[in-house]
This record gives sequence, C-alpha cells and structure tokens, in this order.
Amino acid sequence: MKRIKYIGLLISFFLSHISYAQFELPTSLGEYELIRYPFLQTERASMMKFSWATRTKGSGIVFVKSRDGKVLNASIAECSYNPSMGVFQFISVVTGLKENERYVYDILKDDVFLAKNIPFKTLSDTPKFGFVVIGDTGLDSETIINMRNRIMARDDNNELIHPFDFSIGVGDLAYDNGSDSEFDVAFFRQFSGQSDGAPKNSMISSRPFFPVLGNHEYRTENAIGFRRAFNVPVPHSSEGYAFDLTDEGRFYSFDNGNAHFIVVDTEVWGENRSRATEMLAWVKNDLEESSKPWKFIFYHRSPLSFGIHGFNTGEDWGEMDDNRTIRNSLMTLCQDNGVNMVFYGHDHMYQRSVLLKINRDEDGSIVRNSDLSIASENGIVYVGNGWGKPGDEEPMRTPITRSGSRKWKRQQKITGIGFDWLARCDHDGDGVFETDEYAMVDGEAKYNTRLSSRRGYVYIEIDGTELKGYAFTTHGEIADYWTIQLNR
Repeated sequence: MKRIKYIGLLISFFLSHISYAQFELPTSLGEYELIRYPFLQTERASMMKFSWATRTKGSGIVFVKSRDGKVLNASIAECSYNPSMGVFQFISVVTGLKENERYVYDILKDDVFLAKNIPFKTLSDTPKFGFVVIGDTGLDSETIINMRNRIMARDDNNELIHPFDFSIGVGDLAYDNGSDSEFDVAFFRQFSGQSDGAPKNSMISSRPFFPVLGNHEYRTENAIGFRRAFNVPVPHSSEGYAFDLTDEGRFYSFDNGNAHFIVVDTEVWGENRSRATEMLAWVKNDLEESSKPWKFIFYHRSPLSFGIHGFNTGEDWGEMDDNRTIRNSLMTLCQDNGVNMVFYGHDHMYQRSVLLKINRDEDGSIVRNSDLSIASENGIVYVGNGWGKPGDEEPMRTPITRSGSRKWKRQQKITGIGFDWLARCDHDGDGVFETDEYAMVDGEAKYNTRLSSRRGYVYIEIDGTELKGYAFTTHGEIADYWTIQLNR
C-alpha cells in the first residue's frame, strides 16, 4: 500500500513539473551525475527493463509516456551496489506495454530528472522488422563510434534509415578481460553516446540490446563483469536441463515478430563439458517448443571460419577440439531443428557461407553430394560477424592447394578447397557467380574499391517469408548483400 501511495505522489510531482522539451540527458548534476547512461533490455514485447548507474544510492523511478507527453506508467527502480566500480546500479522493469509501439521515458532520482523524453520502441509482433548484429567491438575507438553513428543514421523525417527493433553483440564486447570498468568504457560509454557527447545517437537507450558471452568476458571469474552488467532472460529448467544460478546471463531466448532467437554460450565447451551437454538439451527443447517460422542462433566461437580460430589445414586447425565438438553437436542440432541462420564472431573478419549442413562425424565435416558439391537442401547460412575490432588486420588462411596430398584430401572433406563454402556475390553483374567472386576476401571487399574498410556490422530485414541481409562497413557502404526465402 505504501508503494502505491509513493508512486501516486511521484506521479503528482511529475505532473506538476511536466515539460514537453525535446530529448534531454543532463551530464553534470554533481552527486546525481549519470555514471552509466540509460540502456534497455527485455525478454518480451510487452515489457522493458531500464538500467542506469550513478555515484550515490537513492530512489529511482522511470516514467513511461506516450509521444504526446501523457504519463502511462511509473515504475520504482531496484538499486544495487557494484563494488568493482564503486557505483550504484538501478533497474526498473515496466510491464503492460503494447507490442511494436513507440514511447518516451524519463528517469527521476530523488526528485531530480536524470533523463527526459528519451524515445524507445518495444519489440515487434509483426512479420516485418529488422535487427542489427555487431561483434568483437570491445575497444575504445573512433571506429566503433563511426559504426554506431552509421547504425543510427536517420533520414529527413528523423526515421532510422535501417529501422531495427533490437541489436545483438556476438561476444568480446569488452577487451581484454571483460571487467566492469572495461565494459563501462568499451561498451556502455560508446554505444550510449556518453563518450562523445552524442546521446541522441545511442543504440542502447532507444532499442533493447542482447549480449553474447565471448572468450574475453570469461577472463573474469565466471564472466562476472558481463553478468553484472546485463539483465537478460533466464533459461528455464526443461527435459535434460536443470537451471542453475550460474547460468544467469549465459544463454537464453526471446521472440520478435515471426522469429525465434537463441543466444548460446560456446565458451562452455572449454569451461565445463558436462554443463555444455545440459545446455544443448535446453537448446533442443527451446527450439522444439517454438512455433515461429524463422529461427536464429547467436554465439561467439567460430567453428566454421577461415580465420585463425577456425581454419583447418588437416593438422593445424585453430581451436581444433572445441571446434570439432561444436560442429558435430551444436551445429547438427540446429540443422535438425529448423534453424535458418547462425551468427558468430571471434575471428575478426566478415564471412558468409552458402546454405550448408554438417555431418555427425568426428570432424563435423560439410555434407557433400557425390560430385563433392555442397548439399544445401534445408541447410543453414553461417555469418561470421567478428569484424568490429578496430586496428586488427587478421587475414584469412590460405588453403592447401597441393592436389592429391593427404592433407589436401582431408581438407577437402572438412572445408573444401578454394573456400568453396564461402558465399559469393555477382560483383561484375553478369548474372553468374564465378568461382573467384567471393563476398569478402581477406576481410575486404576486393571487388569494389570503395569498400576498403575491414570493419562493420550486419543488418537483417525480414518481411514475412523473405529475409534480406546486408553487411555494411563503418563508412556505411554495402560489403555484402543476400536474400533467403523461407520454404519450410
């Protein structure tokens, strides 16, 4: 009863101080200074989690308003202390929101407005939507800020040029150790616009963000920096899997529009193999329970890649043991349960596969026809999206070309000669995909001299049964483009 009365008093206070000013995010308020700008997370379309951090403890509240300024909801925030940074973190959960709806929100702390009129949008319930994928972005860099600005670019009507409902980061969001302070600098300050004084370009204050655990996040014990920073959905116990508190933040799922999304922790194969088996059981159950026609998987490791972490020459295959296990367990599980596309990072380059399937053999080799062409029926497209790290020139590995050798035969079985699983683009526009017309080579779009940047992000647009995928450089130019038609 006291809580209801308190909210009523706060709403009265709010109404007496209401202002229809434009977006406002004060940055210098003494003890009330925002140490971490607001960011959004969620697990369903009818709710939103609002988080921020300040130097001092206090009473926080979020007001959700219609775009014309009418107060629709008020939610008191929970406050917790982060001993690593010496700050107080706030989280307010607002429910009862409409799907695919635009709102604005204010943040009040101890009767002082920390933020006003920040626009946001809930997840979608329509079959037309978009989302953004970034990866391996964990450095403080102008390159990251340029990429964020490209993602948030708007047209003359102030609408996003590439409208997205949410964004996902496929791991290594804070180098080198995934500590609280590294997350603050490399992720929160950059992607919220705090580091360069551009909060209107914040990716994470206006749309929810979904993180994936990478190997660098695990350099802190049990990835505590990552798990303390984010508030992601919790996996529920199911057949073969018993929920454990240590699993919070490691893997989870959510829906948007006509699609189901699953985030997987591929670091578990190096951390705890028995827990990996339980996680696979959870993934299987989760996929089977979803009736959504589109299904997407996100993880960090790069078991299908021509970078240093994933490339196979027969004897020298990056992180060989884990890659083999991921290929013949997780990847086969995905293809058996209707997954359409997989995104991963880890290797710092952009790559995209043709539709392909994986065998359940020791190596997790690519399924091929009798003429050794790739068997693509009901296959999955794999997108390597770890090209967010600035200043890191990571080449693709050259395949063994000595025909007939033992290594040559082994590599042909596993990955093929000449990168034949790597998707191609019709760069010369003659309607034929020549064998050398790769979407990207050595991390660069060599067939378009304008696309010299090795860094970028992926934007996916879904309209019913059609998917359009774009790989953009940090300069906003298209490095790769593809379409998929849903037929199952």
